[in-house]
Amino acid sequence: MAPRDDEKIMTLSKGPKIMTFHSKSRRPFPKGHIAMSTERINHDPPSFQIGHLEPFSNLASLQANLPKTLTIKAKILPIKGTEKTTEIVMFRQGRSFEPCMLYQGKSDMAENGLYEGVQLVFESIIDGTLEADVLNTVLYEKRFVTQGNITHTIRQDLANKKVIVTPPGTENGQPIWGYGGYYRDSCSLDQIEQILFTPIIDGIKTGVFLIKASVWAKGASNPNAVMMEEASLSNLAGDIETGSVVLNVNVGVDENGDGHFQKYTSLAYKQNDPSTKFIEITFQKGENHAYRLPRV
Repeated sequence: MAPRDDEKIMTLSKGPKIMTFHSKSRRPFPKGHIAMSTERINHDPPSFQIGHLEPFSNLASLQANLPKTLTIKAKILPIKGTEKTTEIVMFRQGRSFEPCMLYQGKSDMAENGLYEGVQLVFESIIDGTLEADVLNTVLYEKRFVTQGNITHTIRQDLANKKVIVTPPGTENGQPIWGYGGYYRDSCSLDQIEQILFTPIIDGIKTGVFLIKASVWAKGASNPNAVMMEEASLSNLAGDIETGSVVLNVNVGVDENGDGHFQKYTSLAYKQNDPSTKFIEITFQKGENHAYRLPRV
């Protein structure tokens, strides 16, 4: 099965058998997108897969021979954003406050929260009987929301003795946007997460308040706060521990020509030395699935 252009490949060998990984980059879906049901049959092959698609007669036996867990070594690769000119301006009853340039702060979150994403790069399988010939590296990618070269204008107006904030256009509303992803050298995985910001008035100036997404999600925020865009509220450690990183092991092809794969989901990780950027990820065996092979 030939990979598509947007796929990357790595091969593994165990004795005479060759295993092939396929990994394709994630793309955001447009608003309103509804994914097709994949309960049993997918029209596309799994995104990260191991093994050949060979005919089989006993699926249960092949599944039983696969290990219950797999542990791999991966490297953290941060993706820093480009320089942006993002201006924030507050108005109160028609009075404007001095604009704030969003990405010129000097705090820890301001200076280290400028990342657009982070990748987990495959290094090796932690198994003395396996040897890896790495041709493909990206195992998982977490994306963060940042702002572009734009101006955000926020207005506070008094109407019927109520303070209406626009956006979001609600009483005492507090708009929340994505600032960027937090990362710094030697940080732990639970520190790698989305940074959010909300505009404030600071004397005669417009200012911004930065907060980590995980803190905001726990309720340390204004009950009138409104997220202005979709953003991940989990950190990288949480993604791994809740099964967001997936490995798929090809089992073979049945009599109908459908390919079968064994799904493995991330379970836990070890970060022995954060300064090296290397981690170990353990995957647990899940369910078997099938997907429709492309027509030749």
